[in-house]
Amino acid sequence: MEKDEPCHVCGRRPTSSLKRGGGGKYLCYDCLKKARRPRKAQPLPGVLDHRTFSRTKVDLGRCDVCGTGKAVYRSREAQTKVCEGCYTRMVREWNGRVGVR
Repeated sequence: MEKDEPCHVCGRRPTSSLKRGGGGKYLCYDCLKKARRPRKAQPLPGVLDHRTFSRTKVDLGRCDVCGTGKAVYRSREAQTKVCEGCYTRMVREWNGRVGVR
């Protein structure tokens, strides 16, 4: 359903759909595609220490770093939960800094 309303994010037209919870704001096709893409933000190297994380058996929800994986490690100190992939990346970065192969 195409509308001739300006996109709430970039101002382009036409827009494709109503933004949920946005109070009647529309998104263009490109912004809608970007909004549906999972976030891929990575923390700065050295910010999270993998040694403070412990594996859990309870359901923690989604990973705080990538937002796509199921969180299986939790750090009470950093108040963060991460998935297997993000935890592996943290260990790999730490190993590279200290010279472990």
